[in-house]
Amino acid sequence: MNETPSTCPICHYSIAPIDLSTSTFTDVWVDNKTHLDMAFQCTNPKCKRMFIAIYERESKHKSDPHAAYLLQGCAPKVYESPTVSSEIAEISPGFVKIYNQSNVAEQVGLTDICGVGYRKALEFLLKDYCISKDREKTASIKGSTLNQVIQNFISKTELKIAAQRAVWLGNDETHYDRVWLDQDIDDLKALIDLTSAWIRDEILTQQYMNTMTRGNT
Repeated sequence: MNETPSTCPICHYSIAPIDLSTSTFTDVWVDNKTHLDMAFQCTNPKCKRMFIAIYERESKHKSDPHAAYLLQGCAPKVYESPTVSSEIAEISPGFVKIYNQSNVAEQVGLTDICGVGYRKALEFLLKDYCISKDREKTASIKGSTLNQVIQNFISKTELKIAAQRAVWLGNDETHYDRVWLDQDIDDLKALIDLTSAWIRDEILTQQYMNTMTRGNT
């Protein structure tokens, strides 16, 4: 083996795990590759869960006596959810749910479909935000395209700029040909984060305007 796991796949703490392989391990030849599964225990006092480290021989020849086992990953794996502010979660729980699902898809390597999920999450965020500002226009907002929502129901310039560019990259994830060849999923997520930040700032500003209406005398 070239290394032991340094992070628990369940609690995500940095650890020096307990090696349980003296009692539990398998060495199986599958698909012309030799895999070694070894059992470890997390040393984080708040976790202490057992997990499997998955190794693969660097040589595809089973008879090679010098081939090392390389760590490929660990299981089971609990995926970490991105941090979302309470203000955003309150106005758009649908955004949080879809964004988290898209993030899991990205973490497991489903990079061809996670962008579509991020684009859907963005739509939930923007429409829920606009509806929260003007309930009487709920039907109109729901029936509008996302570009129409940005143009007709968002007034803050910085938010409009961030949201529009997030939509551009999000649309790229749903189409056959890409327009923005120099940007990728990370740029899309950065723009969604920026959009969320502008929305949060506006929500907090309005809250303090509503609750602090008289200055100190």
